[in-house]
Amino acid sequence: MTIEFRKQGEVFSFQDNQGNDIERKTEIRFDPLTGESSRLIFDPGLKIQPPDYTEVGKETCGKNCPFCSENLLKLTPLFKREITEQGRISQGSAVVFPNLFPYSKHNGVVIFSDQHYVRLEEFTIEMIKDAFLAAQTFIQRVAALDSKAKHASFNWNYLPLSGGEYSSSSYTSNGFRFTIKLSKNSSRKSTRV
Repeated sequence: MTIEFRKQGEVFSFQDNQGNDIERKTEIRFDPLTGESSRLIFDPGLKIQPPDYTEVGKETCGKNCPFCSENLLKLTPLFKREITEQGRISQGSAVVFPNLFPYSKHNGVVIFSDQHYVRLEEFTIEMIKDAFLAAQTFIQRVAALDSKAKHASFNWNYLPLSGGEYSSSSYTSNGFRFTIKLSKNSSRKSTRV
């Protein structure tokens, strides 16, 4: 089966209150596995400025933040030795450790960087790559130990005191179950002659 990313452009024509013609372009993109669509607006008519959390980041960093580099090894829990002898999994500046408040049987938190707060535009390809590779290592180790842990989920929270979260379980999440169902249906349709 070939996965094809599809998009379709549309133009909406109307007039302003002076009678001048206006055209607005939009684009609809279709997910090849689920069939879900999303819409892009190229000119929303206003400049959207993301909030700046720099001050909140400064207020929450330091001695009370378990994710800050000076506390990470002192305040975060350790995986059991069968997952990793070191207690945590590291890749570049990313670190994975157990979630104190797990959502599933196997649950880790991924810290992307030793920076307390990373502005959206400051994330680098290297940071993201390291975080995903560290999570992948955790997924592979869990899979080697628990044959029932077949469904992995990587959720990325953003803002101060957040990190990526990886969980693995023998039960699927609603979104994952929906994606699997639709991809199986899509696969069946593409193999028909």
